[in-house]
Amino acid sequence: MRLLSKGCVPLSIMLAAVVAPAQPPEPKIGVVLLLEDQAGLNWFYRQMQISGLQKEDRVALITFARNTKVRTGFTNDRRELERAVHRLGLGRKFGIGLFADRNPSVPSVRIYRAVEHASGLFAKLPADHDTKRVVIVVFGDDDFSSKPGVPEMRSALDRARANLFAVAAHVESFRVPRPSTPPTFPGPQPGRIELLPPPANATRILTEVAQATGGGVAEEHWDLPEILARVRNRQAHPSTSPQISSQSALPIPAALQR
Repeated sequence: MRLLSKGCVPLSIMLAAVVAPAQPPEPKIGVVLLLEDQAGLNWFYRQMQISGLQKEDRVALITFARNTKVRTGFTNDRRELERAVHRLGLGRKFGIGLFADRNPSVPSVRIYRAVEHASGLFAKLPADHDTKRVVIVVFGDDDFSSKPGVPEMRSALDRARANLFAVAAHVESFRVPRPSTPPTFPGPQPGRIELLPPPANATRILTEVAQATGGGVAEEHWDLPEILARVRNRQAHPSTSPQISSQSALPIPAALQR
């Protein structure tokens, strides 16, 4: 028989409360959003929402074209970040023609150099090995530059202990119809906005880098909370843990496997 005075808690319940393992806190994430700043991607950024963040997460925003620019340092102010993202591309000129900005001899963007710069920004975070880190780059133009290459980008991301996730977006371009010879009735037709296909060269190179870091590549239809969840559940960066599962990477859409 077990005698308990009024208000007493059985010893078995007390021991269970002591022995039961406490739930570990959600890992913190440091995110660098690396976004190409051009008019043809404003339609994409207007729909973008900063979601999936926890209270302790921190996000920095960097934009790039030929040069990179830090728009916001690491912050957890979601509204500030969304306002900055939604303004990207405003006031810039549209590309004219079907592949207006994709001349291999004159690169309009320096994506690979921007990835290096974004990786270095993590030096501004406290040296906390429990914080997961990720660079998320959104790009629509191609980069035909040879430096930095895949080894340099992988090295920069390894030093930062960061994953790379890349989103290949469709760029809006203003297409001007060629004049007909001889002129036809009713005359010249107005130009129209078209969506260019994702850049094949940059997609191929960033796919190699992203998969080496345990990240992945998506085409336009991406989900920020899903990416953050994958990073949050990662056991370790591949540079310190080669056993990371290949299933942690986003699948590559069939349209990009070429």
